[in-house]
Formats: sequence, structure tokens, C-alpha cells
Amino acid sequence: MNFEINIDRRGSSLFLKLFIGGILSFLVSALIFLIDKKELQPRVTLAVGAIFGGIGNRYFIDTVLPEVQVLTKADAISNFILFMIFFNIVIMVLQHTKAEEIKYFESSGNSFFYSIYSFFIILIGILLW
Repeated sequence: MNFEINIDRRGSSLFLKLFIGGILSFLVSALIFLIDKKELQPRVTLAVGAIFGGIGNRYFIDTVLPEVQVLTKADAISNFILFMIFFNIVIMVLQHTKAEEIKYFESSGNSFFYSIYSFFIILIGILLW
């Protein structure tokens, strides 16, 4: 006598459980563009908090999911979140330098919009991959 049990998990709830911390960390890193450029300390504080949140979420994902030797979507999303947090910090640092090569990113509004827009477009691309 054989019994077959099918367990089905909804992908959206698992996705939210795994990545809501990382997405919130990214959004915190994007908030640095809404703070006045003259206020460096609050911007750096938010950036450091976002880094710790992103790394903590990466550690959480590594402990929850089984260890495999291939790049999974979960790895790609987690690495992408960390990259975007780093990208936001680099833009913040470049805004405080005298470099003239980043004219588009000199405006915090442009930086905020580009960061949010590119994050969600690439995230959707990874999910559809």
C-alpha cells in the first residue's frame, strides 16, 4: 500500500518570507536620496543600516535554503539586493565628491527614481528568468 502526499506552497508567500528583509534594506538604502545632501551623517547611518540588513537577509536565506552548488534564483536575488545597496552607497559617495562625470546622479530625485526603477525592473527580470 503506497500513499502519496503532495505538498504545495504558494510561491508568493515564500518569496515574501525570504526576501522582504532584503527588499526593505534596499528601500532603506534608497531613502538616503530623500535626505538633503548636506546632511551626511544621517545618510551614512541609513547606508550602514541597509548594509547590515542586506547581509543579515543573505545569511537568513543561506540558513533556510538547502546548500546547492549552482546559482539559484534565490542566490541571484539576494546578490542583486546587496549589489543595489552597494550601488546606492556609491552614488551617495559620488554626490559628495567634486566629480563632474555623474551629472544625472547629482540630483537626489534622479538618483532615487533610477534606483527604485532599475531595482524593480531587474528584479522582475530575475523572477521571470
